[in-house]
This record gives sequence, structure tokens and C-alpha cells, in this order.
Amino acid sequence: MLADKLNSLIVYLFNREILILSLISICYMAVFFEAVFLHRDILSVHGINLQPLRSHIEAWTQYSFQAWHHIILNILLFVPTGMLLPLWKRNISIVRFGLLASSITAGIELTQLTLSIGIFDIDDVINNLFGAFVGFYIVKFILLLRKRSPSNKTLFVYSLPLILSAVFMLAVTLPYFSRELGNLNNSIYGGADMSHALVTLEKDFSKNRREYIVYIAKSITKEQSKQMAAEFFSKVGAKIIETAPLQESIQYKSKDKIFRIRYNDSTYRYIDGTQFDEGKVAIKNADEHTIKASLLSFGIEIPDNAVFKNDSDGIYTFQVEKQESSTVYGSITCRFYNDNTLKEIDNQLVDLQPHKKYTVISQYEAAKKITDGRFHNIYGEIHKIRIKNIDIVYELDTKGFYQPVYRCFVDLNGIATVIKIPAIPS
Repeated sequence: MLADKLNSLIVYLFNREILILSLISICYMAVFFEAVFLHRDILSVHGINLQPLRSHIEAWTQYSFQAWHHIILNILLFVPTGMLLPLWKRNISIVRFGLLASSITAGIELTQLTLSIGIFDIDDVINNLFGAFVGFYIVKFILLLRKRSPSNKTLFVYSLPLILSAVFMLAVTLPYFSRELGNLNNSIYGGADMSHALVTLEKDFSKNRREYIVYIAKSITKEQSKQMAAEFFSKVGAKIIETAPLQESIQYKSKDKIFRIRYNDSTYRYIDGTQFDEGKVAIKNADEHTIKASLLSFGIEIPDNAVFKNDSDGIYTFQVEKQESSTVYGSITCRFYNDNTLKEIDNQLVDLQPHKKYTVISQYEAAKKITDGRFHNIYGEIHKIRIKNIDIVYELDTKGFYQPVYRCFVDLNGIATVIKIPAIPS
């Protein structure tokens, strides 16, 4: 009897289909374990997020590769799980599959929380389950097609989740790509509960709507960025020896220097690693003329309307506010050292090109949005807000346009802060 059972087990294990499935499962589990547990930094803090779809709303608002990367990766990571489970157990029910997949992803989140290598995020559970069910229905649909005469109704039932997934992806992407302007980082998600908050206005704000120009920044290609980096390095006797493409930018390295540039607006950051050499000290009292001359040696000209600021810590800033007659906007920050060289330059000065005029909401309407709690709330429970002043600034959206944004200066629970409200009606 025992010999028969052992013989059956050996036959089962060396079955060609089982062997292939076992190898695939082992490879997948190795990749899965590395991605979930090993490919992470040990965190000093951990926490819990039980607010469903929070990361999805934030990703929609930011609409960048980085924002969607985590969501898509969590979905794709569990698609093989959903495919392998019904292959190992062909008659598994949808309920048992759901319970098993839920247990796996919840267990992973709890383990990450316990080991301080991540947080327990309900959105991760949602994404994992979504991916698992996609994989489950892909396999079930394929197995169904292998049958001789599956009914149209059965085919439709098993293909419906895949169809709904495709419809959902189109519903998420089409509205974004069909409109002209992108999303702003201060777009509303979450909002604020203002039902018990006292809101006061320090003055009467204008109810008149105005037209403002939307600008588009000068973008740059990969080839242009490389030429720009080479020219920049040549001014300090360096050459490019390494290139590292990033999510929305590219980084070039020489022996001890780094030049990182963004594609969509050509802003860049330069770091000279020799600042850490022995004897190198940041100068804290350089004057405006000295800093301008040093920037000019890199080919950087400062606009006449730039405001110079020395924070007395070796960091110098030129700030350029957007004016209707000017096409340069932003700031440039740098560090000046005792060998009379700049070893850090963060150039956020943007060369703007007029795109199109848009009618913006009035100052009064912007204040009303605060009163109604229609703003990005990062402040927690709000008891009182006093709106003191409102002006217009420009901010980069997710499609490379610089949009007008209302900057509202407020006292929030007795603390001075700034709330930004998109000026162009959605």
C-alpha cells in the first residue's frame, strides 16, 4: 500500500505538466519574495493606511510615471498568483480563491508592517486582489476555450471581469488625455471638513474674473540633454562617463560631478562632489555681484528683475516672479565655496512660451473654495481660518504647462500658511 502511494507520488511529481508548473511557481515565488521583502530599505518608522483608494486619487492628481508605478506594479505582481492557483487546483471556487488571495496579500502587508519594511496599506491589498482576479479569469477563460463547445453565456461571464478592467483603464486615461491641460499637484483630493470651522475674510476680494495666459515650458530631448550636460561639464574640465535615465529626467555623471535635467521644462541640478573634500567650506557672506559672476561662468544669466537672497548658510537664491511682460519664471539656488567656485546649482528658472489665454475664477471664488473645504487638505482638523490675502502665481502641471494658481495667505488654526487653489475652472 505504501509502495503504491509512493509510486503514485513519483509519477505525479514527474508528470511533465506538473514539473513545468512547479518550475514556473518556484521562479515566480523567488522573484515575488525579492520584490516584496528584499528590494526594500529598512524603515525607521512604519504605519497603517486604511483609507481606500487614497493612492489612486493621488496618482490621478499627479498623473506621473512615479505616481502610477507603485499601483501598476502591485497589480502586475499578483497576476501570476491568480493564474497559478487555478492551475494547481482546477476546481477552486471563486469564493475560496478570493479568500485565499486576500489571506496572502493581507499576510504580506502585516509582515511588512511587523518587520518595518513598509506600511500596511489597504490600497496595496486592493491592487493585489485586482491583479489576482485578473490572472484568475485569464486562466479560467483560456481553460474554458479548450473545452469543445462552451456556451456564449459562460464565455461572457468569464470574460466580463477582463472587459470591465479594460473599460476602467479607458475611463481613467481617456478624460486625462482628451483635455488640453494637465493636473496640478495642488488639485483637490480628500478636501477638508469645514462644518465646524470658523472662516473669516480680512478684506473684500474681487468678484471679477480675468484672463491669464497659460505658458508652456521649453522641453528638451535626450540628445539635447546630453549635449547640454557635456557643455556644462566642459566649463569645469569634466567629461560624461556615465548616464542614468530616470523616471522623468536623466542624470549624467563625471568622476566627481552630477548633472540631472528634467525633460519637460529643462530645469536641472548640478552637484560637484569636491565640496566634501578636506578644506572646502561654504562661504556665507558672498555678495550678489560675486554670485552672478560665478553663475555667468557656467553660462547662466540672471534676469534683471530677479530678487537676491542670502540665507546666511552659504545658500544663495535668485527668485523671479512671473510678470505678464516676462517669459522667465522660477528660481535658482546655489552654494559658493572658499575656492571661489559654485559646487551646487539648482536651476529652476524656466523659459516660458505663451500658449493660450484662459479665463480664471475670481479671488472671491477662490476664497469660497476654501470656505467650502475644496482644497488639498494636509492640515488635519480645521477649527478656524482667516483669509488675509490672495494673489496669482504659476505652477507646472503634469503636461508641461504653467497654469495660474491662486496663492491664498491664511492663518489656519492660528498658524500662518499658504493654501493654493487652481485658478482655471475645471
